[in-house]
Amino acid sequence: MTSATLDIAARHGQRQRSAPVKIGAAGDASKVSIEDLCLPPGWYRLRVWTSTEQAILSARVRFIEDRRAEFRIQMEPAGRKRFQITFKTAEPIASVQVTPEGDPAGSLIGPGLIGKVELLPLGRLQVAGFLATKAVRYARSTRGRISWKAGLMHLRAALNPRGNFVFRTLYERAGQGSYDQWQALHEHPGSGASAAQALSRTVGPAQSRVGLLVAEHLDAAAVKSAVETSLIGATVALSVLSGGDFTASEVDFVLPVDYPGIFPPGAVERLVLELSAHPGLSAVFADSDALGPDGTRQSPRLKPIWDRELLWCTDYIRAPLMVRWTDDLSPALALPGAARKPAYALALTLLARRGRAALARIPAVLFHQTGAEACDVATDNRILAAHLADLGCGNMLTRLDDGVLKVDWPAPDSIRASIVIPSKDNACTLKTCIDSILEHTSGVDYEIVICDNGSTQERAVKYLAGLKTNPRIKVIPCPGPFNFSKINNDGRRHATGDVLVFLNDDTKIIAGEWLAELVSLARRDDAGAVGALLLYPNGSVQHAGVLIGVGGSTDHAFRYLAGESRGYLDLLRCRREVTAVTGACLAVSAEHFDAVGGFDEKLMVTCNDLDLCLRLRAAGYTNIWTPWARLEHWESMTRGVDFTAEALERQADEQRIMSDRWGDLLDRDPTYHPGLSIRAPDYRLST
Repeated sequence: MTSATLDIAARHGQRQRSAPVKIGAAGDASKVSIEDLCLPPGWYRLRVWTSTEQAILSARVRFIEDRRAEFRIQMEPAGRKRFQITFKTAEPIASVQVTPEGDPAGSLIGPGLIGKVELLPLGRLQVAGFLATKAVRYARSTRGRISWKAGLMHLRAALNPRGNFVFRTLYERAGQGSYDQWQALHEHPGSGASAAQALSRTVGPAQSRVGLLVAEHLDAAAVKSAVETSLIGATVALSVLSGGDFTASEVDFVLPVDYPGIFPPGAVERLVLELSAHPGLSAVFADSDALGPDGTRQSPRLKPIWDRELLWCTDYIRAPLMVRWTDDLSPALALPGAARKPAYALALTLLARRGRAALARIPAVLFHQTGAEACDVATDNRILAAHLADLGCGNMLTRLDDGVLKVDWPAPDSIRASIVIPSKDNACTLKTCIDSILEHTSGVDYEIVICDNGSTQERAVKYLAGLKTNPRIKVIPCPGPFNFSKINNDGRRHATGDVLVFLNDDTKIIAGEWLAELVSLARRDDAGAVGALLLYPNGSVQHAGVLIGVGGSTDHAFRYLAGESRGYLDLLRCRREVTAVTGACLAVSAEHFDAVGGFDEKLMVTCNDLDLCLRLRAAGYTNIWTPWARLEHWESMTRGVDFTAEALERQADEQRIMSDRWGDLLDRDPTYHPGLSIRAPDYRLST
């Protein structure tokens, strides 16, 4: 056996960036091993040159943490007398050994078989090319039995950032579209007026009385003049209201104006006629943008749907908002600060009194803000605190946090959380996860339920046995083939908590209030699944909610954006309603989880978290994402990349189950604005 001890430029995870690390061993042997390595986790390509094309070779990779632990892979022919294999490891590499397994002729094993061995770390483009090639080959081999959407979804899921490994989906190469391009695509000259005229023909020529409720810091006469200029007909009679001193006998609709700006022609009529055409609606709002000093339109605000979670963090609705006036809304205008922000006070009250079913959004830009941005978060905080007190929620404290509002939901001391963690032969990663939980979690009573999916490695077995001495931790056997849904359902049956927190073993807690935040939200009567802000080790975003219909199938909102970013409309800094969250960190009331039947065990590996969230949503619960529970997530470290034909076929079957069950809902996320791109998850404009 030939051994090569190499002086390499990769020690303890540090690589030279000027050139790729290349490790070679040359010899004239029947076996070759490369020892004393200290290579970081990642993607590698092993190449072997031989004296024959008929050899059968395998490679054994051993790890630094446990040199007895190894995985074995069979090498593939890659040309004349050359073999190679591309693989990914989750732990640092200690050594690589290439061994002949046999040959058809039965006489080629021996000295002289192996001539040279190379081990090369791969960059992101090399990995992308490798996986894209595999996806294309398999899609062709199945002759249409697997969709390209499924193949691209699997490709994206397989590429896991490590360090500065940042990958965009292969089919998204264009930069963020300009607002001018967006307007040309989505708007047409006179579209607002045309829509208003079409609605007018539907509801008739009756004149509507609209009262302008102008914020105290704005010039009411100037606002009225701007609104009158935008009117295109005689269907609206305007008046300026004074505070809350008016009744429904005087006005039909109220238009609160908190920000200086202008309405495009037909915008006010369109708002009025939308309410007139739908008597069940209580209010409607629309999108807005800003006018630069030269009159150029900029900074579009394509707003989410009516969302109480988001509205309790930031005044994202602003202008324009049109309200069908009834006198029971008057208390909103008496809230402290409402004279300065009447639209925000009314929006809060409408959601509380009418519910979202009576509120609508027009996905069109119907207001152009002028002047400097005025973000009065202190006034918003006063209004929200008083609003919560009126609702009888005085024990819910509000505070400013990084320029947004944060409502602290109380979590009773009697609430217990069960943290359910599936794992197999992953001692090093699991230990990091468990240690971080024990070190950083406080304020909540909790237990940890580890679901062992048949660990056999000595180190993992020994570590799990040691955990059983901790009274907070249960280790339950979950043998059999990997089935994420079944393993987690088994964990739930052993859990005693009121709130279940399903957690991957390749996560690490980095903020102490994570569990208190998740539990306080999940325990609410109206809450479904609650998800966290998951970051890659380099600090970029891995998960900030799931977007359906984006990136070819589904994607994670703001994936790869810097973790300290605010995101579009501050969405990366605010709690908000989402359609789904990832199962890598998912909290849910045990009662609600049981009510919808838990995870579907037919969805063994993929789509099970999405399916659970959709069933919770269909049952009337609200799925929530919060930025105040922060974890680090390596993503798919336990299972690694499975690109076998069997795995892709299974994924295609699971996609078909989802398609049959949820149909068109999988094509477009209801919380995602239709004017935003479905090609990338960073909320860029659709151009």
